[in-house]
Amino acid sequence: MISAHTSNPKHSTNMRYSFIFLAMLFLLPISAKDKKQIEGNSPYDYKFSYIKEQHLLSGDSGLTIVTLNLEWPEVLNHYTSENLQLFLCQHLFSNNETSLGKGLSAFLNSRGKEISRMPDNPGKINYISIDLEGIAWEKDRYISYKYSVYKRNSDSLSLSQNDFHLFTHDIAMDKIYMTPNLIKHSYNPGSAYHEILLTMVLTNMGPDDEFLIDEIPGESCLVPGGMALALKDVNEMDDHYKIVVIPRHQIKGMVYQDAWKMLGRKIEKRKLSTVVEMDAVYDSDPVTGIDTTHVYKVVDTKPEYMEGMEGIIEYMSKNVKYPQYESILGVQGKVVVQFVVERDGSVSHPVVLEPVTPGLAQEAVRLVLAMPKWKPATKNGVPVRTLCHLPISFRQQPN
Repeated sequence: MISAHTSNPKHSTNMRYSFIFLAMLFLLPISAKDKKQIEGNSPYDYKFSYIKEQHLLSGDSGLTIVTLNLEWPEVLNHYTSENLQLFLCQHLFSNNETSLGKGLSAFLNSRGKEISRMPDNPGKINYISIDLEGIAWEKDRYISYKYSVYKRNSDSLSLSQNDFHLFTHDIAMDKIYMTPNLIKHSYNPGSAYHEILLTMVLTNMGPDDEFLIDEIPGESCLVPGGMALALKDVNEMDDHYKIVVIPRHQIKGMVYQDAWKMLGRKIEKRKLSTVVEMDAVYDSDPVTGIDTTHVYKVVDTKPEYMEGMEGIIEYMSKNVKYPQYESILGVQGKVVVQFVVERDGSVSHPVVLEPVTPGLAQEAVRLVLAMPKWKPATKNGVPVRTLCHLPISFRQQPN
């Protein structure tokens, strides 16, 4: 086991995030006029699609409940890289399709027919949860992902799981990098250089983190500024793993040369406090007629959050969780989320138009989907579905 119990200014700064965030957010007026204060735009041009679904399927293997939490750049829907999509289909859906859409459809079809309600006597029930999340990227260089597949059934309380994995996709060369072809074998447990890697981890981890030596290097991927190691925490806190970022200048001799070439310049770490700024924007395209299934851009009365803009600010201040990786490296910027306000006021169909980083995009989507119901838009007095954009600026200022 490896642990550190010394003072770490970086870690102490992260521990102060929530308090400073709340204190500063309430003092900052949020309105359209504040747009000029927003710093940074998305460093990545791709929109991100999100699939958050649950399916109830009846087939030869019994009843199956499938929970999907997937995200990927929309460009992959038209992407020519069969290598990446085959990799994802094999590891997520256990088939050999070469497009994500076909792979998902084939997987669901293989589990049976979709049904609308749980039978009175369901018998054996299978549970499958599939997750795919972006971790980090550098534009036109690579995207790093995390994926996991969890399975169990009602006959057993034990969980058969494909533990989470990290990987990096080289966009230019269409190559997949996982730990064995990212970190040189000479740094594996029992090797001559393993102690050097342990020292790097000890230097960069938090003061209360504890890891098993045999778990290092664990899962790894490239991130701007270096390499991230996701290590299982001895105390099984924070999703059972902690991310340790090893700076670029420390890993040059540790990673293979072709992986090293993908890294961009180092991102400097800073002590930061956090403020979120928001304003709502509505598109304006003329639409005629009333269709309760249509998503309108022009309405008679706009959708409104029940407590108004002040209510949105209060909701964000109480519920935002700054992502771990972005917190470590001090990432900031504006995330633009497009979503639909349904006729009953619920929020659905999020698409991130400007993601900045996967972590900030994921947090923005989580906040939007978890919002209490809005007052729906109306057209000719009838509640209608409405397309909205919500820019959320994650701003960070020196203490």
